[in-house]
Order: sequence, then C-alpha cells, then structure tokens
Amino acid sequence: MSQPNDRDTKIYVAGLPWITRTEGLRSYFEQFGEIINANVVCDRATRRSRGFGFVTFREAESARRACENPNPKIDGRVASCKLAFIGARVHNNQSNQNVVLLCYNHCSYNRRSTSSNLWTIPTGIFSNSIKPIIISINCVT
Repeated sequence: MSQPNDRDTKIYVAGLPWITRTEGLRSYFEQFGEIINANVVCDRATRRSRGFGFVTFREAESARRACENPNPKIDGRVASCKLAFIGARVHNNQSNQNVVLLCYNHCSYNRRSTSSNLWTIPTGIFSNSIKPIIISINCVT
C-alpha cells in the first residue's frame, strides 16, 4: 500500500487567534489522528502569528475527519479548515482577475498591429490567470 501524499493528508487552517501557537494547533487536531507536522505561520519580521497554519496527518482519513467540521473553535475563536490542496486549487483557478497598467509617455512596449489599441507585454510578467488591461496615455507608438 502506498503512502498518501500531502494532497490527501495536509489541511489548511485559517482564522486562528493570534495567541495560537504550533503546539496549540497540534494539540487541537491530535484528536483526529496521528500528526506528522503542524505549523502556525508567523511573520518573519515580527514573529507574530499570521492567523493561519497547516497540519499534516499520517493518514488521509484523519485529515478528512478533521475537516468534517469546517469551522472548529480553536483557542476560543471560530476558525476554518479544509484540505490544503482544495484551497490552493481554488486560488490558482481564479481566471477573471485583471491588472490595469498605465503606459505614460515613452513606453517601451511595442504596439500590436491591431485597431484595438493593445500593447504587447514581455512574456513571464503575468500568469495565465491574470489578464492585463493596458491604458495608453500619451504613449509613443
């Protein structure tokens, strides 16, 4: 039998109170099964909790049980939890995001040969899920 990967065993927990530390997160979720790793994410500069964390269970069934109540009360505050890969998939599939770029005076972008007043953007600046909208203001064509 193969070992389950993080996709099946890792959960994302959001809405944690600032007082919750990794030990408290681990302590709450131990009731659902053996934990391989638990981590409350902290700001690197201030070392304060950022209000979310991750828990990785040994068994996928433990992670599933932990998420049966999507809004557990941890350290006196209602949090939210879900399998980590579900949150990542939803975040990465947001296809209707737009970025507006203003092109002032001597822009270095090359104008496309279309009548729609669009400009070419260097590759690699935007992912496929972000659609730039360029507004040209006194641009050199």
